[in-house]
Amino acid sequence: MPVSSFITSSGGCDWSKIDLYVSTDVHTSIAAIPPTINDRSDCLRWRNTRDGAFSIKSASFIWLIAHGKILTNSHRLHRKLTDNAMYPRCGREEETTLHALRDCDNVADLWMRFLNPQRWNAFFSLDLCEWIEWNRCVHARNDISENWQTTFGVAVWHIWKNRNLIVFENHIPNMQDLFFQILYMVKDTLWCKETIGNMKFKSSKALRMIGWKPPDREKVKCNVDGSVFESTNTAGCGGVVRDASENFIFSFGHRLGSCDIIWAELNGVLDGLELLWCKGFRSVTLECDSEEALELIKNGTADNDPCSGLVHYIRECINRCWNVDLQHVYREANRAADLMAKLSHSLPEGLQSFDAPHAELGSILSSDLSSLLLPCLCVC
Repeated sequence: MPVSSFITSSGGCDWSKIDLYVSTDVHTSIAAIPPTINDRSDCLRWRNTRDGAFSIKSASFIWLIAHGKILTNSHRLHRKLTDNAMYPRCGREEETTLHALRDCDNVADLWMRFLNPQRWNAFFSLDLCEWIEWNRCVHARNDISENWQTTFGVAVWHIWKNRNLIVFENHIPNMQDLFFQILYMVKDTLWCKETIGNMKFKSSKALRMIGWKPPDREKVKCNVDGSVFESTNTAGCGGVVRDASENFIFSFGHRLGSCDIIWAELNGVLDGLELLWCKGFRSVTLECDSEEALELIKNGTADNDPCSGLVHYIRECINRCWNVDLQHVYREANRAADLMAKLSHSLPEGLQSFDAPHAELGSILSSDLSSLLLPCLCVC
């Protein structure tokens, strides 16, 4: 069977099919590998919204466009949801994604008001995936559109939103109003980005002394971390568990497949929680130095996010009948977990638990025991 048979419509793994054939360790190794998208890898390099090309909202909508997930009338006719495949704005041609968002005469006229005339031929000649990638990379703006990537993301969203008003609310199309909606939204978006950037730039920093602290009485503390070696394209995670008296309880390491750092960090959290639960601990503090991983766990993810399955498992684990406190910690206080994550690269594949500390871990445990503090430049 092809890999696509084991992938859900949202792009994640269909574990109900996979778990029939694999062990828990293999399940975890597969979960560490971000799913690939056939024939769309080139046009979806923008999908990591942290590169700033598109806003998160725009990037999410463009992801749906590239994957054929928006319900044009062409798709609705195929699904027997309508008997008319025509585009409601013009009523002359079948409503495909490109016709709805670019090629209809009315919409094309709108785009030309934002585009540099020298870019018109390229803009209107590309297929869907090439079109998305081209607009991610090329600065096609004219004097009206200040930032093309922002303009493109805002425009496709408002064109589709306006189309839905026509279909579902009998809205009378007015391209002049739509033009100004896009124009003002672009200006507001750029203003917000600039304001946030200035706030970050002006944030003050202070030097603080940071060290590992034992958990509250009756609790155990698990420090976890992820590691990625770019030279070997391998990833791993690990952690160390200690009690309120600062005694070592156990450590663990997990050699993962090829994945990015956020996957490794999330796997470290999941492994730590699962081991703590299996070993009978019911009141725990788990510390992680990845604010991004903790934010995903706290707020959850969209179904189409590559991390959604892993985050779902973590949240299910936290919701069991026990007391779990997830906390962010600076790296200077997470050195033991950092070492175990790095050591995991040399371990056999799968999750490994250790009842005695590794020799390399001894000096870090001793310095934590002596309350060694290290300087850290922290944002105030």
